[in-house]
Amino acid sequence: MRFLLGDPDSPTTRQREDVENSALSVSARINVTLAELGKLADSGIETRFSNAADAPSHISLSVFRFDSEALVTPHLASGAGHDSPLLQLRRHEAGGMFDRFCLHHVEQIWERGQSSPDG
Repeated sequence: MRFLLGDPDSPTTRQREDVENSALSVSARINVTLAELGKLADSGIETRFSNAADAPSHISLSVFRFDSEALVTPHLASGAGHDSPLLQLRRHEAGGMFDRFCLHHVEQIWERGQSSPDG
């Protein structure tokens, strides 16, 4: 299992916090996630931070992939993730949307990610 998170101390995270203007800030949510993942340190979970170049597009996206299906939340410009739509992608054919998005786009962002402190 892998988690690619935004860096809680990055300028991109700070900018998103200004947009969301939420009591539970983006950096706080990232830090809670890191703390919970830290409890599972021996379970083989990998954690990385988006690299600075990918951070602006990654911070507005949540992807949960399960073999040939994925749940994708493209965060709306002025809201928090929980106020955004949830889309389901299924792999129907080689080279289709699932492959282009999950197997190529998301994998590229993962490969360029930086090790997190607990990573």
